[in-house]
Formats: sequence, C-alpha cells, structure tokens
Amino acid sequence: MRKEKSSGNEGIQANTVTAEVLAVGRRAKAVKSVKIANRQEIEEPTAGPSGYLKARSGTVKSAPTVFISYNHADSEIAERLNAALKKNGIEVRIDRAVMEAGATIQEFIESSIRETEVTISIVSNRSLLSAWVALESIETFYKEKSNGGKKFIACYIDDDFFGTDFRLNATKQIDAKIAEIDNKIPTYITLKIDTNDLNNQKSRLYKLRNNLGDILVRLRESLCLDFRGDKFDQSLLKIVSTLKGKS
Repeated sequence: MRKEKSSGNEGIQANTVTAEVLAVGRRAKAVKSVKIANRQEIEEPTAGPSGYLKARSGTVKSAPTVFISYNHADSEIAERLNAALKKNGIEVRIDRAVMEAGATIQEFIESSIRETEVTISIVSNRSLLSAWVALESIETFYKEKSNGGKKFIACYIDDDFFGTDFRLNATKQIDAKIAEIDNKIPTYITLKIDTNDLNNQKSRLYKLRNNLGDILVRLRESLCLDFRGDKFDQSLLKIVSTLKGKS
C-alpha cells in the first residue's frame, strides 16, 4: 500500500497551529505572572505617608481622626495642639479650619463628633462656663456609651474644677447670665419682638447648668492631662502614643 506524501500547504498549516498554541500558552503564563505579582503587591505591608501602614487586605490603617473642643478664648493653646497633632501625622477637625459657611454651630458640633473617633477637650474655667463646649462634652459622652469606638480625652489649662466649690461658683455665674436675659424679655415684649433668640440662649444655659455636675464627675474620675506651661509636651507625647495605639 502506497503512503501518500503530505502537501506543503498541510505542513504550513500544522506549523501555524503549533505557533498559535505556543503563543496562547505564553500569553496565559504572562497573565498568570501578572496576577501573582499584583497579589504579592497587595499582601506585602508597605509603609505609607505619615507612618501609615498598608495592611494585607489592601486597606490603610491610620491613627483616628481627632476633634478639638475648646472655648475660643483658649484658641492659642488649641492651635498649638492642632499643629502638633498634624505634625505627628494625625488628622484633626477644628472649627476654624473646617466649619462650612452657613452651617450652624450645633450642626458642626454634632457632625464633628459623629465623624471623628476622638474628642480632645481643652478644659479651662472659660470652657466649663461655655454652653457650646458643654454640649460638645455631653454629645461625646453619649456617643461613647452608644458607640464603643468613641473616646474622650480631657486636657486642662486651669485646675479649679478639682475644687469642691467650683460647681457652686459656676452655677451662680450661670444663673447671673440667665437673670440678665430674663431682664431683657419685658423690653422685647413691649417692642413686640419675638424672644426666640433669648429663649435659645437660656435653653443652652439651662443645659449647661443641668449637665455641669456630670461633666465635673467625668473630669475628676478620669485621667486628665496637664497642658500648663512646660507640661504640654509631655502630655502631647502621651496623647500621640495613645492615638497611635502604642500604649
């Protein structure tokens, strides 16, 4: 039986098919290599800006965001704290920098506490008599109880609140402010002016009066950091260490 020769065209076709198979194999191998390389890149921890760390899952772990609560009369120490925290790679929310035009103060306070993990309160005689700072403290205490991820850190520049007479003296000052507002109400009525602005001020002062005891108990029963004079730097180190999970 005679064996027939393959034509030249059949040989060319066979070579072409072989070349295509090899090319597909090389492409598949290349794709597999790329996938492996990408997976290794995601899983390998690498240092990022401000000491951040890229975790094995590809997410970025960082220090918590901080909201600074303070009375504006204490803005100098607040700005010093703000700058020091940012220098240590910690994101800060402070009213002068992020409060949007047109936003109410209460809206800003509520959103700041809701959207940050830590509230650092600068405690002074002025701040403890401020209805707005009191609201920030109470809001944070409430969030702490309802959300375990929230934290309150108190740093004092006046230590009068440790004294047993502080609440009595503070309450007298609050009552004097309320009486001053009450004295204006008859004039408002005579002029047929709506007293809503006075009522809002009184409402905030009554909240401060009613909650001052809880605020003082919390301050006295927790570790408050001393921000006075040369003790600022030492207290700052403790804050940074705590925020970055090193203590």
